[in-house]
Amino acid sequence: MNGFRLLLLLTLCGPAFAQTDAITVTASRTIDLSPDQIVFTLAVITEPTVTLNQVLEATQSIGLDASKLSTINVQQSYGPGSPRPTLSYVFFLSTTLAKFSETNDKVTSLRRALADQAPPMDAQMYGITVAPSDGSLDQARQALMPQLVSDARRRGDLLARAAGVTLGAITGVTELVGPELSSAYYGPYGPAGPSTLHSTYSLSVRFAVK
Repeated sequence: MNGFRLLLLLTLCGPAFAQTDAITVTASRTIDLSPDQIVFTLAVITEPTVTLNQVLEATQSIGLDASKLSTINVQQSYGPGSPRPTLSYVFFLSTTLAKFSETNDKVTSLRRALADQAPPMDAQMYGITVAPSDGSLDQARQALMPQLVSDARRRGDLLARAAGVTLGAITGVTELVGPELSSAYYGPYGPAGPSTLHSTYSLSVRFAVK
């Protein structure tokens, strides 16, 4: 199947097989997903007296809200006179890949507007990550699950025949931790990572034998 790398890990333990009358097969597939989402890591720097509500009100133009807040950090600002602390409100702002330029322009405009606030604020971009959206990941998962079960049954049948038994019904299915997703970052001239991102899905399927 184009675009798929199939890895089948087969486990068959002699004593366990004799006691439990079962065969367990682990099937995995790695696919390439096109990135369709960008996540901006954005920090709003301001004085310690500024509350989160004030920050959210000042950043309405880009749609920040409390659900997008990642961390609040205290920083030391050095300059003429004594060091003074500042607060850094760090947000994750997600948008579609097609809206990268539009969102980047909004952040630039916001930064100019925040400088005129009283007290003043500053918006700093900590990083930009390119990745498939949750919807794309779930769609790929839904498409792969039946295929993984078929892969496991096909290999389980080979093992059963080699052992002189017949493969029976599925008695258990476990979705292994995943998907394992590679990362990519957006640089000043475009994506600094792969144009497609690797994602691995795995199932452990247990079959009865007779």
